[in-house]
Formats: sequence, structure tokens, C-alpha cells
Amino acid sequence: MKISLPRLALGIAAVLVVPAAAACGSSSTASSPSPSAAATGAGTKTIAYSRVIDLSHVVSTKIPLWPGDPKVVFKVVATMKKDGYYLRSFTIGEHSATHMNAPNSFVEGNTQAITSYAPEQRVVPAAVIDVHGKAAANADYQLTKQDVLDWEAQHGTLAPGTFVIMLTGWEDKWGDPKAFINQDAKGNLHFPGFAPATSMWLVSDRRIAGVGIDTHGVDPGLAQPGPDLLDLERRGRRDPGASEVERL
Repeated sequence: MKISLPRLALGIAAVLVVPAAAACGSSSTASSPSPSAAATGAGTKTIAYSRVIDLSHVVSTKIPLWPGDPKVVFKVVATMKKDGYYLRSFTIGEHSATHMNAPNSFVEGNTQAITSYAPEQRVVPAAVIDVHGKAAANADYQLTKQDVLDWEAQHGTLAPGTFVIMLTGWEDKWGDPKAFINQDAKGNLHFPGFAPATSMWLVSDRRIAGVGIDTHGVDPGLAQPGPDLLDLERRGRRDPGASEVERL
């Protein structure tokens, strides 16, 4: 798995726990094997890992923003010279930078906010499916069921409750907002995402916990916000484990 380090977000973070067994002999660009948690007692689980990797981006006033979203603003509130300490305030749209979506953000009438998720529901095994080569050749590439099956042929079937991360290589465009947004003259956005049929299959057949991606959203740019996001958000109403993390 290709990861740029370090990348520390201001209060908006995503981390990947790399299993100890998977780390042995693995390269930085390989897709991650499906990790598992071992039960040690009633209601207790442990995770064996070799390292923790920060997947979130630094928040600044120059980060890529969704068209029409509020700009990031930093304001100096106190200084060392005047106040004896340094303090800033900052404002940011809640769908900007690395973040996690909640059902009430996209499903009308849903009251399930991000605070409704228990901490233990946010610590889950993850599988990284690397399609950055295909995404480089086609900005509108959509993750297919075959991509998942090919990954499973190497690493084993996705376990229920796994968080599936699509690695598109879009993280390398983070420093270039225009390239990251990739908006054409007609206003259409072009970046990779999960194909709707693939997401439905992952939810119904593999019973995944959620999906993550390094682009602006889990749906392809041409379908934002599309059926993948809306279905997962609706599923979140029935299963609090369903979630999305974007802009990794």
C-alpha cells in the first residue's frame, strides 16, 4: 500500500493498523491482507499489529474543496508576545479534508449523527484494494466485483465486518486542488470510486463494515453523491457499522 508519511490532520484523523503477520515481507505498495481480531474473553478483542499509519491529510487553507463548500479559515486569537501563549481558531466544512460520513448527512429524516457510533464500532479490520494503475489510466474508473475477487484470490475472502479501502492514487494529487477535483469545462467531476453494483454486493454478500477512499467521495466523480453513498448511509440506519471515510 502506498502511503505518504507523515500526514497529521487537525482533529480529523484516519489511521490504518497494520497486522504484525501481514507486515512481514510486505512492500509499501502491496494491497493489505485481511486482518482479524482475536477474542480474548467475553466481549473483549485484541488486535496484533506492527505499526499504526496515519492516513489523514494536513488541514490548511489550500486543501482541495468540493465546489461551493466553505473555505478553510484560520484566525490568530492569541500570541506569545501579547498573551504569553499561541492560539488559533479555525473553521472548516464538515465534509472537507479526511472525514467520516454519518447517515444524517445524506438521508432525509435520518437522525443518526456521527456521535451515535460507539468507539468500538470504529476499530475494525481493513482491507486495501489497490487499483491506482487502473485509475491512472481512467480517471472515472469504478471498482468492480472482479477487482475484489482478484484481491480475495491472493489474501482470502473478506471477513464480515471488514472496512474496505479503495486505493486509487488520488492522494498524490492532494497538493494540487485543481487536479484533485478534476472538474471539466461543463462542471463534471472526474475521479474514481466504487461501482454501485460492487458496493451493493459488498454490503449484501460480504457484510462489510464500510468503505474508504482517497478521493473526494466513495462514488465516482460523475455520480456524486451517488447510489453507493446513499445506500451505505441508509444501511447505517439499520446497521451502525456501515460508514464511509473519504479523502484519505
